[in-house]
Amino acid sequence: MPESDASKLRQLRGVEVLGRVEDSGAFMDDCSVLALPIFLRGGVPLKLIEAMARGKAIVASPELTAGTNLRDGETVLIRSSAEEFAGAIVALLKDADLRRRLGTNARATFVRDFSLAAAEASLRRESVLMASRSRAAQPAPTVRP
Repeated sequence: MPESDASKLRQLRGVEVLGRVEDSGAFMDDCSVLALPIFLRGGVPLKLIEAMARGKAIVASPELTAGTNLRDGETVLIRSSAEEFAGAIVALLKDADLRRRLGTNARATFVRDFSLAAAEASLRRESVLMASRSRAAQPAPTVRP
């Protein structure tokens, strides 16, 4: 974040700009809600996946959730503008049941789609190497004249 933006944010009541966080896991564990207003994504959305693994209620941008099969209101709240983000964060802070439901669904989605077991199953199912290995283990077909 540019320092000029950080300076403006520090002037707001109730806002703390942390900067670099050494232990993101401990940081996330201390949060009731994680807001991920990332509007330009490059590669794998690791912070999103880490938050899901930790069972957190998440507010994220459409750009960050693109291609993940996450559903707005089911596993995450997807919002586009600063005002929408703020409203979603406040709603989650006020509604423990919604936070719990989103966090539980996010964790279940992580286990199903992003965990090591899910990756291994996908590789076993989709891998060209596994397919060729299983073909190599089969006896060669008999050719009759």
